[in-house]
Amino acid sequence: MKIYFSSLLQKNFPVSLSHLVKLELANNRLRSLPENFGLLVNLRHLDLYKNELTTLPLSFGSLRSLRWLDLNSNPLVPKMAQVAGPCANTEQCQRAAKNVVSFMSSMQQLVEEEKKKRHQQRIEQEGQSQRDAFQHCV
Repeated sequence: MKIYFSSLLQKNFPVSLSHLVKLELANNRLRSLPENFGLLVNLRHLDLYKNELTTLPLSFGSLRSLRWLDLNSNPLVPKMAQVAGPCANTEQCQRAAKNVVSFMSSMQQLVEEEKKKRHQQRIEQEGQSQRDAFQHCV
């Protein structure tokens, strides 16, 4: 089955495609992937060769089934290019999948920890404001 993704790759990826195991998106001039791309939890092979990607969505860290990834010929930010490395043969593409998923998973965790920290700070600030207001009234 051939699916044309240019119209599908908007802000969100159709959840109904979560069963996909192989996705060939080479040479599509893609500038970004949807934030919920990580919902493709069964994806094992992803070809993103020769697009216009500079980075990947954080949800990429959820692609734990990914075993092959080609990000060559994309203007990736230097850190992402370093993590992905080359994909000139099967072994390198397999390493790219493992390294990128691991890196993005770490980034997901850092972002979640920062969100929790900021939330806790907001709660503490609100509590202090309420205590100050109460003391001011007394």
